[in-house]
Amino acid sequence: MDHDAALTTALVPAGATTAEVVAWSTTDPGTGVTATLHDDLGPVRMTVRTIVRTGERLTDEGFAHGVATDALTLAASAAWAFLAARLPPIESEDQRPAALAAARAVDVEAEALGAQLPDQDVWPIRAVEVDGVRYALRVHAFPDGVAGFGDLGPEVFTVAADRLPEDLVLLRRPVRGRVLLEG
Repeated sequence: MDHDAALTTALVPAGATTAEVVAWSTTDPGTGVTATLHDDLGPVRMTVRTIVRTGERLTDEGFAHGVATDALTLAASAAWAFLAARLPPIESEDQRPAALAAARAVDVEAEALGAQLPDQDVWPIRAVEVDGVRYALRVHAFPDGVAGFGDLGPEVFTVAADRLPEDLVLLRRPVRGRVLLEG
């Protein structure tokens, strides 16, 4: 177990046949989980990034530290995560300039999509259930998948997936570093 990592919360799709923590922080309450679940159309692979709201805290050096969790930032973050996951890996130093240009293009597209959040044709709202409570999930469809985000109050999350099941259900799970804990 990652004893140095902070205990935090991750959202995991209910019924997932696999779930793996793919991103975590020892200082920030953010966790990413990639999971596979199955619905009537077959397997669905998705990554859910959970950010626990802890407020704006002071560091030992006296600096304010917080995480942006406003809707526009979350929309851009969801789009960025979806688009960045599709960038090809760099296989040689010769590819680095093209990869940097592609990453910058993802930044621009994600920011533009985030700015379109008020347009419900671009970011329609659907339901997501979390621990038995229905919340709003804002989604943006791409030709090859979907990005979305939700605000649960104590946490916010983004999701990137091949597609979303008709009835998306997420469960809160405790996590420490790379380890999903029971509970």
